[in-house]
Amino acid sequence: MEPLGTRRARLEPGDEILRQSEVLQTTKLSRTTIWRLRKQRRFPEPLDISVGVKGWLRSDIERWMRGLTRG
Repeated sequence: MEPLGTRRARLEPGDEILRQSEVLQTTKLSRTTIWRLRKQRRFPEPLDISVGVKGWLRSDIERWMRGLTRG
């Protein structure tokens, strides 16, 4: 299996980058659950913000959460 990937940051106007603590609070998921979902490719990959720093686009997290509500 390929390692978990990351993407380079490309911030669109009106979007913002969420750090892991904000993603945990927004989704109500644990770090372990997010890691598992990423490994299964069922959660958005983070962006490389700088060396050793990662974050998620708010729009990616919101889109993922909307996808959970679809029947």
